[in-house]
Amino acid sequence: LGEVSRAAADLADGDYGRRVLVRGRDELASLGMSFNSMAEQVEAAALDLQTRAHELEATNLELRESEVRYRRLVELAPYGMLVHDGEVVLFVNPTAAALLGASESAQVVGRRVLDFVHPQSRDAVVERLARNIGGAATPRMEHKLARLDGTSIDVETAGIPFTYRGRPAVQVVFRDVG
Repeated sequence: LGEVSRAAADLADGDYGRRVLVRGRDELASLGMSFNSMAEQVEAAALDLQTRAHELEATNLELRESEVRYRRLVELAPYGMLVHDGEVVLFVNPTAAALLGASESAQVVGRRVLDFVHPQSRDAVVERLARNIGGAATPRMEHKLARLDGTSIDVETAGIPFTYRGRPAVQVVFRDVG
């Protein structure tokens, strides 16, 4: 019984390979066999968890690297990229900010999406917003947008449903066609 107690303490300390010597066929031998069976299961589970932890670490590293590549692509893209929730602008890349007449993204983020839509294009854009929020992509289409200084800009836009910070959103890509 003392050997089973010491083996249990070793197992609790992380020695998952610890087994007890089983002699005979009495109740203590049966206890020892049960302990050994349990220890094998604990060892297998610990190895499985360790393997999964390594795989998760590798996956997280790949995800972080992918995020960095995507962020660089978005920041350096020659196209305007804007993310909104159907009402409010949540993100713009530097190109989008410039196309909308802003010197920095903060001048655009937090404002209503429709603030940047020229009245001439408002109905078409409202329809496209509804389609995007409903989960459908919208193909390329030309619109007029309103810049911060009130002037208009002719753009071609396309939008797709998008997840931004864990919430449904729309990503719009646009370029100057004027």
